[in-house]
Amino acid sequence: MPESSSGKTGNKSFSLSELLNKYDNLSKEVEQLKSSFLNRNKLEAFFTHAPIPLISIDINCVILFANKAFLNLIDEEVQHIVGKKLKDLIFADFKLEEIQTNIKKLFTGELDSYKEKLEFRSKTKSKIILEIQARLVEYDDEIKKAVHITFQDRSEEEKFKEAYKNVVENSLQAILIIQDFKIVFANQRAAEISGYSIKELTKLDINGVKQLVHPEDRERMFEVMKLRFNGKRVSPKQEFRGIRKNGQVYWIEVLASFMNYNGKPALQVVQLDISDKKKVESEITKVESKYITLVEQSIIGVYIITDNVFTYVNPKLAEIFGYDQDEMTNKLTPRDLIHPDDRDLVLANIEKRISGEVNSLHYEFRGIRKNGREITVEVHGSRSELDGKISIIGMLQDITERKDIENQLYLQSTALSSAANGIVITDSKGTIVYINPAVTKLTGYTFDELIGKNPNIFKSGKHDKLFYKNIWDKINSGNVWQGEITNKKKDGTDYIERQTITPVRGKDARIEYFIAIKNDVTESKNIENALRESEEKLRNVIEHSNEMYYIHDTNHVLKYVSPQSYEMLGYTEDELMINWTQLASDNPINKTAFELTEKAIKTGERQDEYLLELIRKDGKKIFVQTAESPILDESGRVTAIAGALRNVTEKIIAENKLKESEERFRGLYENAILGIYRTSPQGEIVMANPALCKLLGYDSFEDFKKIPASEALYEKSSTRKIFKELMDERSEVYGFETIAKKKDGTNFFIRESARAVKDENGNVQYYEGIIEDITTQKNIEEKLIEAKDNAEQSDKLKSEFLAQMSHEIRTPINVILSFSNLIKEEVRGFISDDLYNSFSIVDGASRRIIRTIDLILNMSQLQTGSYQATMNDFDLYQTVFIQLYPEFSRLAKEKKLELEINNRIESTEIYADEFSVRQIFENLIHNAIKYTHKGRITIEIFKNENENIVVEIRDTGIGISKEYLPKVFTPFTQEEHGYTRKYEGNGLGLALVKRYCELNKIQISVDSEKHVGTTFTLIFPLKEN
Repeated sequence: MPESSSGKTGNKSFSLSELLNKYDNLSKEVEQLKSSFLNRNKLEAFFTHAPIPLISIDINCVILFANKAFLNLIDEEVQHIVGKKLKDLIFADFKLEEIQTNIKKLFTGELDSYKEKLEFRSKTKSKIILEIQARLVEYDDEIKKAVHITFQDRSEEEKFKEAYKNVVENSLQAILIIQDFKIVFANQRAAEISGYSIKELTKLDINGVKQLVHPEDRERMFEVMKLRFNGKRVSPKQEFRGIRKNGQVYWIEVLASFMNYNGKPALQVVQLDISDKKKVESEITKVESKYITLVEQSIIGVYIITDNVFTYVNPKLAEIFGYDQDEMTNKLTPRDLIHPDDRDLVLANIEKRISGEVNSLHYEFRGIRKNGREITVEVHGSRSELDGKISIIGMLQDITERKDIENQLYLQSTALSSAANGIVITDSKGTIVYINPAVTKLTGYTFDELIGKNPNIFKSGKHDKLFYKNIWDKINSGNVWQGEITNKKKDGTDYIERQTITPVRGKDARIEYFIAIKNDVTESKNIENALRESEEKLRNVIEHSNEMYYIHDTNHVLKYVSPQSYEMLGYTEDELMINWTQLASDNPINKTAFELTEKAIKTGERQDEYLLELIRKDGKKIFVQTAESPILDESGRVTAIAGALRNVTEKIIAENKLKESEERFRGLYENAILGIYRTSPQGEIVMANPALCKLLGYDSFEDFKKIPASEALYEKSSTRKIFKELMDERSEVYGFETIAKKKDGTNFFIRESARAVKDENGNVQYYEGIIEDITTQKNIEEKLIEAKDNAEQSDKLKSEFLAQMSHEIRTPINVILSFSNLIKEEVRGFISDDLYNSFSIVDGASRRIIRTIDLILNMSQLQTGSYQATMNDFDLYQTVFIQLYPEFSRLAKEKKLELEINNRIESTEIYADEFSVRQIFENLIHNAIKYTHKGRITIEIFKNENENIVVEIRDTGIGISKEYLPKVFTPFTQEEHGYTRKYEGNGLGLALVKRYCELNKIQISVDSEKHVGTTFTLIFPLKEN
């Protein structure tokens, strides 16, 4: 090995190969390379020539080994380095003790690794800043331990940091570095802006940082910081309000970016104080706001035209032309607002200013409002340059009213003396100086009576002082007043006049006179009121009519539709302002209809009603009956068409169905098995179908109609007279049964039904009817009548027998019961208990016989239909359960059973037959006690979710098997049969319950389990059902 690869410690020397043998981990890069080498010699060569500077030292910090990279780093030879102490290479003497202490801790195991940044001396004595990383390595020979140190040159980095520090500390911008949620650096400018010292700033944690930001901006600032920390893209520049130490608010512009500070990520925050800028912006905004407010609230229209488009209009200009600002701005051109006759003039004036021929112009022209109305405007526009483009800024005023007044004054001045309207001229103080003859005629005053007087001579007392004050205020301000006023004539009669009062200015522009034009509108107002009442009545008629009224122009464009349009067509009135032919379907009838409309437009003549098929908004087609009338102007020219629509869809459908019905009737008529005919009231046969001719034995209708109905049909001609009397009395006969005769004289039974068909005056036109052969039916009926008579006789005998049997059985049984109970009481205490109990057996057997008889009789009544139910309202709980409880409670106690009734509802009123309902619950409770040996019988009364009254009867008895449940309501059946059965009975009780439930429309169901118990559920119908 070369000399540069070995060294000595005391008397012990070692080679690089020995160090390599025990090397554990120099660095991550060395470890990765080490694992890839398989050859020891190659590994030794690697450490010698490794690009990472490396040395090994002992516990006393004596250098044992140094590789070429380290020697090149400090520009030294190996013989000048190995054997020296580490302190000889370090500038920072104050750190020597700390370094030696940490090296020893590596040897003692107190530290796993040690990292430090140190200044080393090179051969030229220059300073090199190196970052060291030291780890302990253990050996198997006498050396045992050594520390390996790797180096990274940080000189350039430190120079950059020093330069950065100088720049930052002397920057005109405030700079903060935030790391681990606290300020770790602040320059002098940051201290000046915030009012805190650098020391105070670098003590602030994240909560302290919050105190530097205005409360209203804190959440937004920390949200930006959070997004930046999470790698989200946000605008690098943000503006916030800060809070100085003295509480003063100031504005800062913040630029935040990530950086590496002392080997760890940090957030660099650069702040620029923009308070002065914000103040200037605020002042500018205030000034701009004032000008904008003046323009926006101006009573004169203001506009800007750029590239032949309105790029700005104020609210007043939009109002003048009837648009919204948004409808005009960047959408309308000047051409859109100019009357066609004035467009050339206005557009030429605009071009003169755009081209620079003139700078400004002041003139008048006619405009067109959004609604099409013509107005006169006065405009003053100037050329200007905005955003690099030539524009016209102008002001515009609606002078329509003024122009009208000027024209009116001109006309009045020329027709003053001969005007039909009254004209009064006063001086500025209101003294009358002139009236025309129309005034004297209107008021009844003479010329002399009015000259020199005040117009208040006409006051009627109908107006208050404020009314006249408003007039004077307006005309004294130089404006024209127009309105209606009620005045009084000389004779005291009130009249209504429409006045226009115009101020007249002298040469000095002061008002010298007022001219009042007076028009008597009393009669027209009366007519107007009458017309208004008439219009209101007409409007009510139209709005409440079943018809839809409309007006369309000569191009078929609808101009008015009545409110019924929505109900009839599904469109609103606004939606129907279209060419109404668009509503028509492709039905050919529409072509004919619109040809009639065109004819009305051309000729001015009213056309006949016609049928249209229209399509509703929902797509459904409807038929409408239409009547139209042309509207003519004074010259007789058609200007519009007025019409009314009536929905006749149902009528058309009915007519179509009638046609279909007639077709079907014709088929039925020809192929019917019943005889169908039509006769005159006098008996002439007008029509008869083939079935009737065949029934009566005629070969054809021609053969049949030759004979009068009285002879051709009935066995006796007098029958026809009886039939006609019935028809005259009732106009219809149903089920008229009689004997008819055939052509060959054979008689047979018929049933005839007919009606009289009358005209609109009530005169009978003809009889039409049907005839059915009921001979077979009559024969059957005769047999049925005979059978019925026999059955009724049999039933009568049965009823008499049952009544007799009931009497014959009940009488002796009741005697037995009475004397048995009498004897029982007489012998009490004289006979044995067993003999005494036999009386109870006799009593039970007797009652059983009576119950059996009652059941049989009740069932007999139901089966023969002789039971008459009496339906009425009664309280189920009070009338039935309260009355049954004492008897059944006694029976239950005898068997040591509990019987309870739980009523969970306030009202138990039902509509039913009281007797049968009582029988239902007597049988059900009797059975429950009979078949229960222990436990209880519970009766629950409640309402279900549908508000029906429900009664449940539950017992803990022997139950019913699943196999027998379907037969439980079958008469004379029991689950156990024969003489060995445990329970006596005839099987009629539940059958009667079922029949009584059906009679009262009560739903009954049963649920049972053998040896567990049985539940019967009864649901009563609602009273209204």
